[in-house]
Amino acid sequence: MAQLDKPSIVIAAAATGTAAVLVFALLPILSGALARRFELDDVQTGLVASAYFSVYALIAFSSSAWVRRFNWKLTALGGYAAMIIGLFLCLVADSFGLASTSLAIVGAGAGLLFPISLTLVSDMEHTDRTYAIKLAAEQLVPAAVLFLLSSSLFVGYGLGTLLTAIISVVVLCLALSVALPAKGDRGRHTETGQGGSIGLAVMSLAALTVNFSGFAG
Repeated sequence: MAQLDKPSIVIAAAATGTAAVLVFALLPILSGALARRFELDDVQTGLVASAYFSVYALIAFSSSAWVRRFNWKLTALGGYAAMIIGLFLCLVADSFGLASTSLAIVGAGAGLLFPISLTLVSDMEHTDRTYAIKLAAEQLVPAAVLFLLSSSLFVGYGLGTLLTAIISVVVLCLALSVALPAKGDRGRHTETGQGGSIGLAVMSLAALTVNFSGFAG
């Protein structure tokens, strides 16, 4: 098994995770921009966001069935392709229906990328440190995009500027993911008799729920 803690693979894991959460992190302003473009009411704006979340959640929820079976390089390429195609379709969309469909495609791509990134980090020897790097990138990059778009350079930016910025970041993440391995190291997760209780698993899931609820808020 190849060493997974190489700097290039750590960068690939962080880049893949960042691409996966980018639209999620910017969805409030993206939904607002779509609402202005197509003159959507509150319900329609919510449906646009739901189109993204529902597909993302469905694929991410099923990840335990496929994340160890599929080639990560090829699956990630498919995820990146879906995100870029979906974002481009959203950029040229001329209707509410096409915009919703486009975001569903983006959600499918992001739903493929995030489990790969998370599983890769969990397979590394220095999981805590690498997860901190990954989480920092996932938080700081969307914040930097939002800050840049809110600066005086982009006063009055619209949907086109926002989507172009998102596509650019996703393409950059794709370039930084070149060292993504085809698979992880499942042997690191063989049962040792420690920490295998149902109670610990439930507590871990509860902690993740709190973490992601804060991120969603």
